[in-house]
Parts: sequence; C-alpha cells; structure tokens
Amino acid sequence: LKGIRRAGPAVGGLLAGLAVSIAGNMHYVVYAVVLPLVRKLRGEEEVFYWFPDATRYIGYNPDRPDKTIHEFPCYSFVLGDLHAHVVNIMFVLLLTGLLFAWFSTKRKYYKELTGRVMKRHLRSPWLITAAFILGLFQLNNYWDFVIYFVVIMGTALFLNIIEFKGNIKAVFAVSLAQASEVFLTARLVIVPFTVQFDSMVDGVALAQNHTLPHQLLVLWGLPVLLGGCFVIYVICKVLKNLPEKSLWRLMDRMNAQDLFAILMYCCAFGLVLIPELVYVRDIYEAGNARANTMFKLTYQAFMLFGMTMAYVIIRLLMTKGARLMKGVAVLGLILLCWTFGYFGRSVNSWFGSWYEPATRKGLDASAFLSYDFPEDVGAIRWLNDNVKGTSVVLEANGDSYTDYERISAMTGLPTILGWYVHEWLWRSDPGDLNNKSADVEAIYTSDNRDLVRTLLQNYGVSYVVIGSTEREKFGERINRTLLGELGTVVYRDLNYDTYILEVKL
Repeated sequence: LKGIRRAGPAVGGLLAGLAVSIAGNMHYVVYAVVLPLVRKLRGEEEVFYWFPDATRYIGYNPDRPDKTIHEFPCYSFVLGDLHAHVVNIMFVLLLTGLLFAWFSTKRKYYKELTGRVMKRHLRSPWLITAAFILGLFQLNNYWDFVIYFVVIMGTALFLNIIEFKGNIKAVFAVSLAQASEVFLTARLVIVPFTVQFDSMVDGVALAQNHTLPHQLLVLWGLPVLLGGCFVIYVICKVLKNLPEKSLWRLMDRMNAQDLFAILMYCCAFGLVLIPELVYVRDIYEAGNARANTMFKLTYQAFMLFGMTMAYVIIRLLMTKGARLMKGVAVLGLILLCWTFGYFGRSVNSWFGSWYEPATRKGLDASAFLSYDFPEDVGAIRWLNDNVKGTSVVLEANGDSYTDYERISAMTGLPTILGWYVHEWLWRSDPGDLNNKSADVEAIYTSDNRDLVRTLLQNYGVSYVVIGSTEREKFGERINRTLLGELGTVVYRDLNYDTYILEVKL
C-alpha cells in the first residue's frame, strides 16, 4: 500500500498529461462505441463515426440554428492546428503549475491588515510572475488573458480568505489591490503589442439559445459529476471534524491540494456555464452567436477538468476506507481511459492506419503537396530553398479551409491577404480586407502599369506567384505581359504553366 501511495503522484501526473493531450470527450464513447454496439446487436446498419463530430455536436445533432464549437487539445494535435489557442497551451500549463506551487506554499495568518502586510502580498513573487505570464496571453491568445485573470484572482482570493481568517474587509481590500496589480502588470508587459492591436469584441449579449440537457451530459457529465462527488466528499469529511463552522476554517482545514483541485473544478465549471448565459458578440453572431465564446471557454475548461479528474481519481483511490468514493474513482478512471481511444480513432481517420506502412501518411507535414498541389509543389519548394528572411510573396487570396494561401502557409513567407473570414474575425471591420482584396486583384489583372507598380511598392512585394489558384480565380484576366515587364521569371514549371516572378522595379 505504501508503494502505491508513493507512486500516486507520478501516476496522477501521467494520467493528467494523458487527459489533457490525448483524451476525447464522452461523445466518442457514446457515439463511436456504445451506440454502434447497440445497433450491431439489433442487426441495424452501422453508422460511420467521423472524429470531428465530437467538436461539432451542439447545434449539429440534432440540427438546430445554434451551431457551436467545443474543441479540445487532442483534436487540435491530430489536425496539426497552430491557431492561438493551441500555441498558448504550453503557457497555460506553466501558469497552472505556478499557481499550484503558490497555493501549496506554507500559509501565514494575519490578525489585521496593515501597510506592511499589504506590501507583502503585493510583492509576492508568485503573483508578479503569474501577472507576467498572463501578460503574454494577450499576444498568444487574448481569450486566455481574460480567462486566466479570473483563475489567478480565484487563487489569490482563496489564499486571502484563509490568511485573513475570513475577515471580509481585509480579504476584499487585498484581493482588489492584487487584481489591480495583476491587471496593470499584465497590460504593461505587452504594451508594444497592444498599442497596435484592436480587439474584435463588439460587446457581450445574453444567450438566446441553450444547449440541450443530454448534450451537456454527454460532453461534460463525466468531469462535472466526478468533480462534484469529490467536492461533496471533501467538504463533508472536513465538516465532520470541524468544531466551529465557518468558511475560512473549512478551507483552512482542507489540504492545499484538495482545495486547489476544488478551485480548478469551479473555474472549469464556470467556463462551461458562461456560454449558456452570455456570449461575446463577433462576426459569427448571425446563426453562430455562441460558437466562438463556447469554443474558447470550453477549450480551457477541458484542460482544467482533465487535470482535476486525474487528481481526484488518484486521490480517492489512495484514501483509506471510503469504499463508495473508491468505486466512483474506479468508474471515473475507466470512463476517462475509455476516452483515450479517441486519439487512435482520429489518427487512423486522418492519417490512415498507422500500423500499415503502405497507407500511413507519416509525420511529414509537407508530403501532401505532391498529390494535393502537383501544379505548385515545385514553386513552393523553390521558395523554401532560395528565399531567406521575410520577403513578401503575392498569391491569390481566398476563403477559409480552401486551397488558397497554400504558398504562404507552406513557406512561412508573408503575403498581402490570408483567409478572408479568419482575418475578418481578427479585425472585426472588413473594410481593410476588402481594400486589400481589390489591390491583389488589381495587381494580377490591371493593365494600368503605374497602378500595379505602385501597389507592388506599397506592399513591398518581392515575388509574384502565378499558379493553380491564381489561374482558378483570375483566369484569362491575368495580365502576364505587364507582370512580366515588372519582374523576372526565376522559376517555371513547364508541365503546369506555373511560374514565379521576382519583382524588379
């Protein structure tokens, strides 16, 4: 038993890592395993399970006007997603670990709030470091700045309630001062970025649509019920031996790890609840009002729930007695491990059978170019081999999730305009995008030499690509003669009539 207890933290850490990185939600268990088995036993035709359905469930099954998104890290990793919410995962985990370390430090108790005590709290290296990391979130993923500001202040609030023995005035004063310090420090850290950044937010509105109860149960039932049982168990256990009933005494009697798990559980639960009440207004408001709000909030809820569930399961399994709670932990462990199957299903669906080399696509993220973009693969490779730095390469612009912007995506070189809707979302106002789109079209199709020259100079274009998507979008309107006069052909694929011009003005 002692050996099991010594291994508990390591096992819990491993389980938490798996819960965050490769787990799916219970949608996979219900719709990819249980229901197909029921259909098979009934002799009914099997329905194909498409792994993205686990992230497009609310509003899609059944079909309703309220289309939402509830992605999670495993789905992002399989797709090779490099959006901001994925890039910021490493910083989110760093901040969460820092907050846990802060929460686990030895507590001090204060009889009253003095200037010296206030300074001690404001000079806390834990708080200052957390504020610095939070400041980076404004650059990495602005949604996380708001979310984890609340998480940081929740941590500070819990600690203040204990340290000031529930003194409401002291707790409120210190927490307010710390909130101001965190916010101002975080804003100051990233000033070079924010002075050039305009938020896409257009206010907050009450949610007009709500998730069906059974869908909430499928997506969030496991972590909510498991965490809820743990919260009730811990509170009841502490209250049983608490002579004087008060909030601060209850919190003080809990061990720091349990209390921090409860805090993370409450934060995650709140992130799931908020989109049911309000949403942030953005370009998706017509028909998909809650989509982006639910996406960004529940993505973080999934990670917080994953870490919390791992702790709760190991914690309950290591508890003496409490057979009922151990049974809950075993059931939770089985269901959580069952969701790990989502990783294998999604990898096989997206990349082919990993155990069959003939069909496996492998780890080369550029291998698809040869069969998806045979007309352009040579041009992309030429740019990668010959162009250094951040030279601007002009290509035709298009909509999200299309073949457009394949040059900039696969070379890392900047272009004038990327996927329209994504850039619209970042800027909120499409006016600038419409102007840039018109300028791109003018460069490719205009017969006004001065206009084309001016636009190329204004955007600092070094190379112009004429390939498959350019021919698809502009066709015979491409003014090859004029462009040829303003540049020199540095690459040509005679088989596909794809070539690259180096601008010479």
